[in-house]
Amino acid sequence: MNVRGTAAVAQAMVRAEVPQLVFASSSSVYGEREGGPFRETDPVERPISPYAATKRAGELLLSSFHYAHGTAITCARIFTAYGPAPAPRPRDSQVRGEDPARRGAARLRDGSAVRDFTFVEDLVAAWCARSTPTSGSRS
Repeated sequence: MNVRGTAAVAQAMVRAEVPQLVFASSSSVYGEREGGPFRETDPVERPISPYAATKRAGELLLSSFHYAHGTAITCARIFTAYGPAPAPRPRDSQVRGEDPARRGAARLRDGSAVRDFTFVEDLVAAWCARSTPTSGSRS
């Protein structure tokens, strides 16, 4: 969702007194970087695409809604999600398939790198767990 859409959802959330929101951000906010693993504290000031910039802008916008209105906001930075019928993308043509030893891991065809994928049902389960507050929890 673009920045204007994120703002509209946040405003509606405040008007309707919805107590919390889980925002689907993206690992793209980290931009180009060497090595791994990623950490939430890694710099995110230099997005390299308009998509990454809008996701980071959404995170910042929702952070301001949290401070201004006390709403609970979770920004989930999603890494390479896939599902039962993924849309083909040019870069996917270099992936040779899942590594049977690790759910969601795939190797590039030349064997040079392993990339983790996140199955969409696992994302939904995590979001549902996050959106069900437990006694004494803080967001």
